[in-house]
Amino acid sequence: MTLDDSSWPSTKLLFSAMVISLGGSGNYCFQMILTNPAQQAFLNFVNGSYYQKNERYLELTELETMWSPIVSILYWGTILGSLLIEKSISKFGRKHALTMANCGQAFGIALGIMAYFLNDFILYAISRFFLGIFQAISLGVGPMYILECSPAKCRGVISTSTALAGQLGIIVSAILAMPVIWGNVNDWWKLYVAELIFTIALIFVSLFFPESPVVLQNEEKILAAERSIKFYHGVTRDEAKHLLSTDKGNSQDGPQRAIGLFEIFANPISRWGTLVGGCVMFAHVFSGITVVQSFAVDILMNTGLSMFAATSANVFINTMPLFGIFLSSYMVEKLGRRPLELFGILALILVNTAVVALLYGYDTTKNMILGWSLVVVVAIFAVTACTTVVPLSFFLPAELVAPNTISLLAIFLPMKLFFGAAITYGILFIPTMILAFFILYSQLPETKGRTFEETISNRKTRANYTTRA
Repeated sequence: MTLDDSSWPSTKLLFSAMVISLGGSGNYCFQMILTNPAQQAFLNFVNGSYYQKNERYLELTELETMWSPIVSILYWGTILGSLLIEKSISKFGRKHALTMANCGQAFGIALGIMAYFLNDFILYAISRFFLGIFQAISLGVGPMYILECSPAKCRGVISTSTALAGQLGIIVSAILAMPVIWGNVNDWWKLYVAELIFTIALIFVSLFFPESPVVLQNEEKILAAERSIKFYHGVTRDEAKHLLSTDKGNSQDGPQRAIGLFEIFANPISRWGTLVGGCVMFAHVFSGITVVQSFAVDILMNTGLSMFAATSANVFINTMPLFGIFLSSYMVEKLGRRPLELFGILALILVNTAVVALLYGYDTTKNMILGWSLVVVVAIFAVTACTTVVPLSFFLPAELVAPNTISLLAIFLPMKLFFGAAITYGILFIPTMILAFFILYSQLPETKGRTFEETISNRKTRANYTTRA
């Protein structure tokens, strides 16, 4: 049996996927989390830097108002970076676009280190903006690259590497950024040095990976495409030739040019795939997982926990999803994409309702039992999300159409300042998930073990049957 008949990836493919994912979702989640447990250190840094420039310290409300845009500028950078994904792919290809993005990340990290030693909060904000741009490119290209390098039978398993790398980045950041380790005013720069060394190592290793066989085939570099398939699929040269000839047979029109934005909506198949794939990503973004992981310490402290208790609980909450990701790698091929996505959305609607109730309950009663109950519920939430909508969102849209990502945190921060955590959480993450469930229930097909052409053929068959009925 060749790998193409198996649901388990080859060692080289698994290693390549983890390296690619660590440079994308791993680095992104590391940056997303570190300002949470180490927030007081960064507030002191901003205040000290402001004093150096203006010879006065900021009041607490002024300091928090200034800190919010510094935090959110990372996510504004990801919005800009997401617009550059297609341009980067068309200009550099998958592999070199990732290398370029990782080098850009290294540049942004280096700016963050310089900001510490120059005591310049403006330079620090600039570093976060650059990090957001290049991390968005890596997040957009990485899952697409992994998917194109994977056999159809193991796409679900191998694509969970993106979620796994992201969760590892969260755990490492949650631990190292604790105030008792490096999350203090004297040591936070060490977080950036560690990430810089790690990123440079990833860049060096990734240089030895072949380009995506899909890119090479479209460029009519047949021998290189065969070597790429042999490397990633773990098959012989003859088997690689057979797989490549099969793919060429399925693509009767030869190399495909990129479809523009307006062409997507003019083509019924492209329009359907884009909208359904976007709704899958919408379910991830509006599940609340990004906000919970980014602001868990702040949310838990708002329910009466001390800084140490909140940061310790944050490590616990961010460790639990690892079990969900490993479970997902099994369930995604056994149950299929569609039932796992729909079940996850329904479960998250219920858990999000419980989170809102506990936040509101504490605001009303100030009962500490509700604070610790929230820790348990948030842990359940994180496991559920990382078993279902999170890992699926990194590859399911790419099985329907090329993925694109958006950022939500830039919306959550200003809304939280006006409405408070409980109302904001309820407004953003319950009605939107209900909407996503009904859309995906009617439109999301099962893609397990199918090529894009097979998925479209199955959809046309179902449409014809419905029309006759």
